[in-house]
Parts: sequence; structure tokens; C-alpha cells
Amino acid sequence: MADKVRQRIEAFNEILEQFNFAYRIDIVDPKTLKPADKNARFMSGQMFEQLVSNIKRDGGPTAAPFCWRDVKGIYHILSGHHRVDAAAAAG
Repeated sequence: MADKVRQRIEAFNEILEQFNFAYRIDIVDPKTLKPADKNARFMSGQMFEQLVSNIKRDGGPTAAPFCWRDVKGIYHILSGHHRVDAAAAAG
């Protein structure tokens, strides 16, 4: 399954390149993403546990976090800190 997902993502990225789109979709381990120094959003413990449960049930978050990769190859989270934390907690 993971190989098919990666193939679809690469095919999608090739289409984006044809239109000179500056962004790419990548699959990365959520534990490797660097969070922002401050996250303006708050989520209660109960809501976070529900998000973890949903990710376990669904196999991943329903919406992808938005990140940027610096020149050293490190991904920084712009949006989706709770989803990243919950995905890491869900394994």
C-alpha cells in the first residue's frame, strides 16, 4: 500500500512540475518535523486524544500539515502542529 501511495504522490508531483508549481508533496515521519517556536492554537487534552484515536482508526490525518523544507533538508511545520503531534502519538 505504501508503495502505491508513493507512486501516486510522485505522479502528482510530476503534474505539478509541468505547471511550474513551486510546491511538492512528500511523506515524512512526523517525528522529524520541526515545530514552530510558538503555536497560536490550543487543543484540550480530550480533543487531542480524540484526534489520536481518529488517526489510528483512519491510518493518518484527514488533512495534511503544511510544512516547508529549509536548505539543510529540515521540514518546519507552518500549519498542523496538533495533527503532527497526534500522528506521532498514534504511531
